[in-house]
Amino acid sequence: MLFGSAEADNIVVSVCRGWDSYIPLRERVELALKFVRGLEYLHRKGIVHLDVKPGNLLLGRPLTRDATTPHLKVADLGMAKWLHDVMAAEVLG
Repeated sequence: MLFGSAEADNIVVSVCRGWDSYIPLRERVELALKFVRGLEYLHRKGIVHLDVKPGNLLLGRPLTRDATTPHLKVADLGMAKWLHDVMAAEVLG
């Protein structure tokens, strides 16, 4: 799966690299954590995204006045599958 893999590390680095010109380092780290938490949420619900890339992360205004980090959503679940289907496909094939 994605967590704890080189693939996950590369996605986080790629996403953060795209933000380095206009978002300070501390906020980029917070956004990377939000990204990982979003994937974790999907996995807890039994969903595997299968198309994670910077273009599928939506940034919005902070949710509160005192927040500085933009709001982040993991988007485009068009290729997503149920975890048990993905696991079955790996076993069978």
